[in-house]
Amino acid sequence: MRDFSDSHPLPLILFFVCALFQTMTFTHPAVIAAGFIGALLYYILLNGRKALSFVLRFCLPTLVLVTFINGMTAHYGVTKLFTAPWGADIRLEPIVRGFVMGVTVVVALLWFACFYVTVTSEKLVFALSGGIPQISLIITSALRFAPLYSRSMREAYDARRVNSCGKSNIKNAAKALEGTLYATAERSIITANSMEARGYGLPGAKRYAPFAFTPQDLALTVLTALFAAVLIAGLALGSTKTLYNPQIILPESSVGLVVVCACSAALSLMPSAVTLFSICRDRSAAA
Repeated sequence: MRDFSDSHPLPLILFFVCALFQTMTFTHPAVIAAGFIGALLYYILLNGRKALSFVLRFCLPTLVLVTFINGMTAHYGVTKLFTAPWGADIRLEPIVRGFVMGVTVVVALLWFACFYVTVTSEKLVFALSGGIPQISLIITSALRFAPLYSRSMREAYDARRVNSCGKSNIKNAAKALEGTLYATAERSIITANSMEARGYGLPGAKRYAPFAFTPQDLALTVLTALFAAVLIAGLALGSTKTLYNPQIILPESSVGLVVVCACSAALSLMPSAVTLFSICRDRSAAA
């Protein structure tokens, strides 16, 4: 079994779309907790010790800020806690709702961070090049243009500073920008001529496919689609509908609720399970 990040781009993108759909649409505490645990665990597996720094320096302050703002500014609810110095009644329901919103934001940030590491630009371009090759070309050009333009601008500006005895002023920046624009236009013409010479846009052309769709990719795709279908059905039936206004009302325990929560946990933990299994297998083979 391969690592989850080594899977085909299509099941990877499908998973992250479903994971973000689950994060943005469900407000039941169990579903949110499952998403948080799954996203945090997979982010730790991808980034190691650096994940703790990201969580403490960015995610935790975001959670506290969202909870505080919603709790202090919203005044719905029936459970009064205390009266603020400015005369507003602080109630339990807005604080709980703010905490849920904060966790949702944190989970979305973690999934996007995992997506950034897992789905590289090469995988994203490959996934888009089949149906919309023009957009794929634009994305590829943009991903290449941004760092190249930034580096060329820095080199031109440093050269201008050296020639002007180290003085940094607006004239040097303007001249550096002018030179960079000319160089960029020249590179664009060379790239266009090269693509035309190689037959870009001719009918019958086939795209390069560096990723093989294996049985593991098929299994991941089927499982992700199955879990997503259950989540959509549970959302449509209202199995996990949770209210926070005017009071906190959790849905009654039912078979539908258990199935939806189980599928939510399975979907969220799937990347970590595949990755851990791959790590254990590699260590066993090495031993």
